[in-house]
Amino acid sequence: MALICGIYSNIIDKLVNEKQSLLKSFSIGNSSNIHQINKSGLFVLINPLWNKLENCFAEFKNYTCIVSGKITNINELEHLSSQDLINKQLTDSPALIALSLYLNKGEDFVTLLKGQFSILIYNEQENTLFITNDRFGIWPLFINKKNSILLFSTEYEPLIFDNNFDSYPNFRGISEYFLLGSPLNGKTFFKNISKAKPCSIINCNKNEISETNYTTCWPEINYKRNIKETANQLAEIFNKAVNTRLKIGQPKQCMLTGGLDSRFI
Repeated sequence: MALICGIYSNIIDKLVNEKQSLLKSFSIGNSSNIHQINKSGLFVLINPLWNKLENCFAEFKNYTCIVSGKITNINELEHLSSQDLINKQLTDSPALIALSLYLNKGEDFVTLLKGQFSILIYNEQENTLFITNDRFGIWPLFINKKNSILLFSTEYEPLIFDNNFDSYPNFRGISEYFLLGSPLNGKTFFKNISKAKPCSIINCNKNEISETNYTTCWPEINYKRNIKETANQLAEIFNKAVNTRLKIGQPKQCMLTGGLDSRFI
């Protein structure tokens, strides 16, 4: 589970001018633990928190992969891609497994993943950036597009404190927050900052920055099933999800807030 913040540009000179403001504003956690990834068209700051850097960052030839969040079925993916792994000495690295799957299966690899995450894969030779996230958009990734530059971060602050940031408010997003508890459809409090939508695939190259979806987060509903069958299936899925996360070697917490998840528990 890492915090990330970065800049991509298809014009190298513009990338240099944005770095200093980014370094000043990305300060959550222990600043001594922040690592810089500096490529020709990509500059990223990573705070691994309690993770090892190699778990959220991997490189192979001209490719760089960064994973923020948690991939909960990493053991299944390790077995699935064991013959395709780039370096079998690091099979427990989520970033390495994600990069291996991407190189062998293309963009469709993300359909194999479970959890809450954002993944960035950069090809330095082609100066292209591939970004994807989990199918429910649980793990936040905020984005600010500025012509040939894409700024992204797991937190608001670096984007807001950018020297050239236009802080014009998104009144619809603010209204939705007070009415519904959360802005809808990727909106935020600012007109020029959006949150990556569920199931997003964002491709950046020298010509454009495009966004598509690899699937839908809405499951098919069987209206013929009775309440008892539905409740049993929901309990089975819930217990499986909890047990999967308990196996991950990270601190365990249970936060009860009175929201939908807490009421379900």
